[in-house]
Amino acid sequence: MTPPDAALLEAVRRGDAKALETLLERHAPAVHRFARTLCRHPEDAEEVLQETLLAAARNLDRFREEASVSTWLFTIARRACMRLARRRAGEPEHFAPLDDAPLAAASDDPQAHAERDEARRRLYAALHALSPSHREVILLRDIEERPAAEVAAILGIEVGAVKSRLHRARARLRAILRADASLPPPSPDGGCFEVEEALSRMVEGDLPKPACDRLSAHVDACPRCKARCDTLGAILSACHDLAAEPTPPSVRRVVTDTARRALVELAAPSAPNPRGDE
Repeated sequence: MTPPDAALLEAVRRGDAKALETLLERHAPAVHRFARTLCRHPEDAEEVLQETLLAAARNLDRFREEASVSTWLFTIARRACMRLARRRAGEPEHFAPLDDAPLAAASDDPQAHAERDEARRRLYAALHALSPSHREVILLRDIEERPAAEVAAILGIEVGAVKSRLHRARARLRAILRADASLPPPSPDGGCFEVEEALSRMVEGDLPKPACDRLSAHVDACPRCKARCDTLGAILSACHDLAAEPTPPSVRRVVTDTARRALVELAAPSAPNPRGDE
């Protein structure tokens, strides 16, 4: 059985090089996914990954274990993406988020692979069309499936604000994907107005049972809202699937190189001081 993060941290502090590499390797895929989608330029993902892992390795003695390692790493990665965005300010935007994504195995059905690839491209394009605040909450909650409390800690906001932002982000993502373009217009009495947020709240487990029952009855009777419910489920399922994609080989190389560099720096008497904001 792989040791938990706490045991690996203790081993690293005793100078165990293998424990450091194991710890970084465990969290690197999620950090890379996060950076590849959050950063406006997907080619920045490896730079953010390396900066994040190196900052973490340099600061292990300052890590407060009441927080999780993933919370800490996502927080560092988010700051790194923000720094890169400021540095690139004024440059034209160009997105190619799937260029470095691994292809399906050769034995996969070509048509099925093409459909999955197209679905991922559409989802990534829609994610990049979201505002940064909406994109990051979708990334953390629906793709990485981090608890709302952890997302709040990473973003520096209250749990309630996370959930409100998440509901708006899901609705915006669905609108961008235009999955309901062929649906009939909403009912003239406006009865469907808040169904989308209610569906999102139900997914989060925040809708009281009586409200859930009323929502279910409405969805069963309203073709438009039934389609909205199905679409939301499909979008969330697609987001979850992104986290199951194979990790690019380049991520493993970054982990190995970063662990080696960090160990050399930490062993040196004149090791550079880490960034104050990490």
